[in-house]
Amino acid sequence: MLKQKGKGKFLVIDGIDGSGKSLQVKILQERLITQYGIASLATREPGGSPLAEKIRALLLQRTEYSMDAVTEALLFNAARRNHLLSVITPALEKGLWVLCDRFSLSGLAYQSAGGACTETLEILHSIAVSNTKDLYNNESQHPCIPDLGLLLDLPYEQALQRISINKQGIVKSTDAFECRDSNFFARVRANFLEHARSKQFLWSIIDARKSVGQVAEIIEKKVVRHFLLNPLTARHYDKNQSTTISGN
Repeated sequence: MLKQKGKGKFLVIDGIDGSGKSLQVKILQERLITQYGIASLATREPGGSPLAEKIRALLLQRTEYSMDAVTEALLFNAARRNHLLSVITPALEKGLWVLCDRFSLSGLAYQSAGGACTETLEILHSIAVSNTKDLYNNESQHPCIPDLGLLLDLPYEQALQRISINKQGIVKSTDAFECRDSNFFARVRANFLEHARSKQFLWSIIDARKSVGQVAEIIEKKVVRHFLLNPLTARHYDKNQSTTISGN
């Protein structure tokens, strides 16, 4: 029997490109349903809804047109608002746990690395999430504030190596963000760590240099401890009750 009733939980796994976020979201979703009977929705940013996915494609497309950090932030926040209204909030109201690959911390890390000031980014984010609380049943928790954030930290040199080579050892094409230089990624990593350390009540920093299995175990332990979960005593569950919105 699935445990959740009423308000779901909102978990974010964030980090620099190549840190393994998407894979860890999938692993956590599988473990929540099989080990604890908790159905979840796996989603991502930018994206997660049909409109937001179109904005994602525009942001990641490599073109001859230039886009400054504030323009990027405006598009990211447009996608976020639609994602919150059409996907995240309804899922939480149904009692699903929402596992999100990236959220607002990425905006602060990436767009500030690109030159936008933190104050501007925070204002844009506040506009994007304004009035979404009216759609949420539990007034004590705004749906744009994660119940738990997990930051996968990885030195940018290793991140660059991971994103440039796929599982077959073949160099793959990179998107508009992955093709940026090492100095940009160094700033992004520093921003991630700075903001996560400033909100230690929300964010846990995990060493993503460890193996996939080791990182997955650390994440599971943190989630279990944070939400006081107990394993299922009987293995009766329906894997189809968990949903994934495709990521990369």
